[in-house]
Amino acid sequence: MKQRFRIGDVVEHVLPMQAVFLKAAERKNSQHYPDVFQKVVDTIEPIKPGMPYLVSGGLLAKYYCHVIKSRGGVAIDTGSVPEIWLNIPNRGLPQDYIDQWKWV
Repeated sequence: MKQRFRIGDVVEHVLPMQAVFLKAAERKNSQHYPDVFQKVVDTIEPIKPGMPYLVSGGLLAKYYCHVIKSRGGVAIDTGSVPEIWLNIPNRGLPQDYIDQWKWV
């Protein structure tokens, strides 16, 4: 997004791959909760009031958005839209639809 929309400084909180994309044997612990979750919550610090955040974090995205809002930021839960941008088939969407909106 930074390149595509020529955005300046970006703060990124990287989350582990969503469990649904892991092999069945690896799904027991995707390392997101509680391992990475608390680290992300502890480091959410909007640089200035109203700083926008795009959040794509599965079920935990709702809580991340709550934390961002409580700390003065503006959070948008993007749901599965980034998967479409990254050409990741999910949620039964037809490939022609994904091809229309993908970025990569």
